[in-house]
Amino acid sequence: MHRYNVKPPPPLSGFDTMNAQMTKNVSNERRLLQCHLSSLQSVMTHVVAYFISQSAMEAAISTLVSQFKACAGKDGSANTLSKEEFQNLVSTHLPNLVKLSSDPGAIDQLMSSLDENNDGELTFSEFWQLIGKLASKQAGLS
Repeated sequence: MHRYNVKPPPPLSGFDTMNAQMTKNVSNERRLLQCHLSSLQSVMTHVVAYFISQSAMEAAISTLVSQFKACAGKDGSANTLSKEEFQNLVSTHLPNLVKLSSDPGAIDQLMSSLDENNDGELTFSEFWQLIGKLASKQAGLS
């Protein structure tokens, strides 16, 4: 039998350095992730507190205002609804309450009845008249 004198390979010094660097990177990434999660938790706490602090009526008004703003301004002024913007808002957000929202003649007539200054656009106050009428009708108060 022959005995071979085989020496084990030398230690991989580069491997130890690389392993230490990877451990350091993972540790840094973990700290960064914890920081981001902490920030996200803080933001979410404030968002939830805001919505919880609003009454149902305040939340409804906030929704109406945000939907109005989202639809207004595409055709002109950011504070008013053009006929097209009004039709889009009504057909998208009030399809069950404004039955003829797809009929251009009905939209023209409805818009004319709300447009107090006859400028061809609806301010939020003018739009609010429609909300009041719809709410009264839905509640059986009209």
